[in-house]
Amino acid sequence: VEITSQAHNGLVASATATVMSELEVDPCDAAPVTRAAVNAGNVTARVDNGRLTITGDKLLNSIRIVAGTEANSLCIIGENGTTVNGQPVPELITNVPARIFVAMSGRQDTLIFDGSVRPISLPGDLNIRMNSVGDTLRIDHVTVAGKMKIRTGRGRDLVELVDTVLTGKSSIF
Repeated sequence: VEITSQAHNGLVASATATVMSELEVDPCDAAPVTRAAVNAGNVTARVDNGRLTITGDKLLNSIRIVAGTEANSLCIIGENGTTVNGQPVPELITNVPARIFVAMSGRQDTLIFDGSVRPISLPGDLNIRMNSVGDTLRIDHVTVAGKMKIRTGRGRDLVELVDTVLTGKSSIF
């Protein structure tokens, strides 16, 4: 939609707005997310025995994890057609446990811990396995209170840590 108006002194002011008809706002109060595509990958997220486990299937997966609107909560958002627990809507995890394990199993997966809007504070250990070639991992505005361990696949992976605080022993290999 473009709006243009002309003032009496000959100056023209215009504004452009984008209509996002295929987008919806997720319940975790994060940025709009695209609806899931047919035959896209799926990521499962579950809390069991004091550990949050996030596991990608063999297809291409892309997820963004943001701080939830409640204290000590995370929101897992599927992007680029990825579903979370078989659903095209974000998954809110409350009472985040002290251990988080993420295993992305497909090809050229993307995992983003995005604390750029609301910083993420993880209460304990973070263990990430990307397991493929050409994966992207970005950890942005995150504090990890425990140990952090990142294992990538065989080459050509991108790992970015942006304004991230690591208080425990950490390794990337």
